[in-house]
Amino acid sequence: LTAVIPGFTVSSTDEFKQNIFQFRDLEPGAHIKIERASETCYIYCISQNCYAVECYFNKSLVWHLFDKETLESLLMTSDPDWKCTSNHIEPGQQMLTCSLQVSTTA
Repeated sequence: LTAVIPGFTVSSTDEFKQNIFQFRDLEPGAHIKIERASETCYIYCISQNCYAVECYFNKSLVWHLFDKETLESLLMTSDPDWKCTSNHIEPGQQMLTCSLQVSTTA
């Protein structure tokens, strides 16, 4: 099972900074909206170091849970100047695949 976790899509460095600051300012119970070309999703702050990315997968609403550092790293990839090196892609995909194979229910 492979899922795409949406990140921010920005048109400028200023917009990128504003979005990252919004994420960093999230308090428990608050959320931010992420606009994508094909969908909208939300990031919820569950607790001090627990965040949920809400999106649809196979027509079902799902939450992907992350700690702050992991989710911020994912969001940082929207920086217009960010370039991923090829030796970072596969380990990142493997880690994400492993985390998505763990089934959790609320």
